[in-house]
Amino acid sequence: MQNRELTTEFMTEQRERLLRMRKDFANHDDVASVTNPAGSNPGMLNFNRLRIGDIDRALQKIDDGTYGLSDESGEPIPQARLEVFPDALYTEREQEEREVGK
Repeated sequence: MQNRELTTEFMTEQRERLLRMRKDFANHDDVASVTNPAGSNPGMLNFNRLRIGDIDRALQKIDDGTYGLSDESGEPIPQARLEVFPDALYTEREQEEREVGK
């Protein structure tokens, strides 16, 4: 299944944004580990690694042709949501349900 609403231009822009985001999160992770390994914030390191995982998954979905479709339901994720959260893997409702369930 492919989200046909998303243009090739949008997908190219999203790939570039995701790659920049991945680099930024990886740099923050590396700096925190190297500059202060004993005192680095484990919560922040874990958050960065989770975001990198989501970014990698979004990049994989671009390659697979499933970017913009929920990993949970297969429903389309609105383009407006993807513009704000390029690494979104779920619809807004599904994401809220996942966060409440934690």
